[in-house]
Amino acid sequence: LYDIRGFFSDERVAGGSWSRGGVVDRAVRRLEAGNWSRADGFVVLTEAARRRLLEERFSLLPHRVIPTCVDLERFRAPALPTRDFSVAYGGSMGSAYPSDAIVAFARAAARTLAAPALFLTPQQDEARRAGATADWSEVRTVPSADMPSWLQRCRAAFCLYRPGPYLAATSPTKIGEALAMGLPVAVNRGVGDLDTIIERSAVGVLIESLSEDAYQAASTRLRDLVADGATSARCRRVAEERFALDAGIEQYHGLYQELLQGPPAA
Repeated sequence: LYDIRGFFSDERVAGGSWSRGGVVDRAVRRLEAGNWSRADGFVVLTEAARRRLLEERFSLLPHRVIPTCVDLERFRAPALPTRDFSVAYGGSMGSAYPSDAIVAFARAAARTLAAPALFLTPQQDEARRAGATADWSEVRTVPSADMPSWLQRCRAAFCLYRPGPYLAATSPTKIGEALAMGLPVAVNRGVGDLDTIIERSAVGVLIESLSEDAYQAASTRLRDLVADGATSARCRRVAEERFALDAGIEQYHGLYQELLQGPPAA
């Protein structure tokens, strides 16, 4: 079983770790192709990634689409949460996560939602270098076990990625966690299956470009979602339908059973 957590070579190129078509890039792509050719089945995180792989080579292989999953018991908002932050950003900064854009969007959201932004990141110095100052934001590093208690203090959450073809295979864990906490989300367009999920379910906004005008427009739409009393329940429902850990386990179990049974007799 080849569990494809992302299009690794595309990620490295987008993040600037190596050049497309260079020696390292060519070598890693050959290794990836070897993994794929030897696989009896595969798992991807998104429908967008599945379509790309089926177009390229894998139309007959058993497979499943299993997004990054959330323990819905851990990530559950209390009945009366304290929402003293505007938006939360959780995770790494730099490389494929454009620090300047992340901070710029958070600043626009903090201004529009009239509350400080929260950065939960191991790269505190990078956040501050990009402009996350104490007059409008809080920057800290917290253990993963504490994420629910910090998210419950926020009105929304977001993530931003450097554009590139690798995004088709991306399923941000932080988005499922935020939705499970009842928080609407913002993300740039083209990330995995999130365009469809967000637009159909009204649980967030798409940031159309990495620009100040796009950040302000998305922040305004996000403020409207926060003000909608039905948004939190919609977010939780989408998390239960699409990102539940139990459902992911069942999908893996079903695929392993299929592979153990082998192909049908000719």
